Amino acid sequence: MDACTNFRKNSPDAFMAHLGAEYDKGGILHRAISFYLQSLYENYWGSVTAGVSHKGLHKRSTPGYEAGVSAEKKCYVK
Repeated sequence: MDACTNFRKNSPDAFMAHLGAEYDKGGILHRAISFYLQSLYENYWGSVTAGVSHKGLHKRSTPGYEAGVSAEKKCYVK
């Protein structure tokens, strides 16, 4: 069964981790939502820095997360 009642409002990277963990338990709806968000937010900052996705798709303190934070700052400084 793919019914989620135990996730509370949290950070985007925690939400993506939750989606992945529930998919591993057999939750196909969680996988579909995860796939949709990944396709929507990959190359999110492409207009600022090509190939950089939204920081929420990565775990904190990883190179992908740091690149997303950097691109976000560049975007809002303009």
